[in-house]
Amino acid sequence: MTENLMSTAEKICNIAGNKGASETLAYLVETKEISNRFARNHITQNVIRVGSILKIAIAIGRKLAAFSGSLPNDPTRIAHLITKLTSMVRVANEDTDFPGSIAGKITYPETAGLTPRRNQIVDPEDVKNLVETVICTASQQKEVKAVSGNITFTAETRAFASSHQITNQYQTSYFKVTISTIAKKHGNEGQATRRLALRSLKSKPLEITAEDMAITAILNTRPKKIDVDTYKAILDPMALAEIIYLLGIVATGSKIHQYSSFLLDIEQKMVFDEEFTLLSDTHNSENIIARPFDDEGTPTKTFLIFENGILKNIGYDQRSAKKDGKESNGCAAIILGKKKVNFPATRVMTTSATKEDLIRKMKSGILIKNLFYNTFVDIRKEIASFLTKEGIFVIKNGVP
Repeated sequence: MTENLMSTAEKICNIAGNKGASETLAYLVETKEISNRFARNHITQNVIRVGSILKIAIAIGRKLAAFSGSLPNDPTRIAHLITKLTSMVRVANEDTDFPGSIAGKITYPETAGLTPRRNQIVDPEDVKNLVETVICTASQQKEVKAVSGNITFTAETRAFASSHQITNQYQTSYFKVTISTIAKKHGNEGQATRRLALRSLKSKPLEITAEDMAITAILNTRPKKIDVDTYKAILDPMALAEIIYLLGIVATGSKIHQYSSFLLDIEQKMVFDEEFTLLSDTHNSENIIARPFDDEGTPTKTFLIFENGILKNIGYDQRSAKKDGKESNGCAAIILGKKKVNFPATRVMTTSATKEDLIRKMKSGILIKNLFYNTFVDIRKEIASFLTKEGIFVIKNGVP
């Protein structure tokens, strides 16, 4: 299967070269998912899904065109697609106002996100044993009445080829896990849900998560009202991820040009706590969505968004970069059919203090486990609204 993908990637580069492309890059992915849903002490449903992804970037001169979608089964459709892309680039070259111009020769990251790795072999018995471990761990708390969730194993085969005879292929695999618990105490019911991704099926992270979800569900059986006030908050990693999602919206050229961002005119100024650093991390092979180029065909880059609380760089696509007289840094994406500017993969680099350390040091504040339904109320004044998931826990003298 990998050989077929590699052959297709190389053929794409050859066809584009014959049609006049000066630079071509093809990136193909085949995926297979095995999803195991469980409730109580047994797996209730197994689902298998197979899919494919095709990304092509073509350059003629200093203009780019790109395609992102499913891999066609018919080779003639691929050739037709390449013809359309090369035609688009030629039209763009004739229009000097058309976005997409680059300063010089395009250089694609040769093996971005393509560190060699072999797919794991998943034994259904191992999944069954892991499910039992999760259920037994959560059920050690007598108040827990139900444990459910799912474990999805994804295996990917990726092939990468460029017109400069650069080729690479590799396999990767990972697990996505959801664990939900329901607890009852004093006639009240509490719930908790957590999602996480793992490179391999290791019981320890899942045991810790299952125990945490059990305790959280029990705590949620005794909700109390807290005063409306301004609080110092500690964010669990899941809650922080939702904040990062909103930051990814406003820290882009498109939003700043629309005056729809609280980051107007504050580049190189302190925005957050000095311990906060955020990195655009699209070349990290540990990231399951690492990619060599964006949905406009622009090479992706690793760069700092915030460093020690200071805004260092914003995300650009070709159009927003041209307005600022800069080059795109590979942040264009097509999401649900709409073109957007965003950061597909980020990494938070903070101090080495753990969540437990922060809680112990806090005299008065709150712990937020998770957030959802996030949106901006006033995007220019840093006012956003969220609904809390899994509850808010008041901290007094280091104890939640």
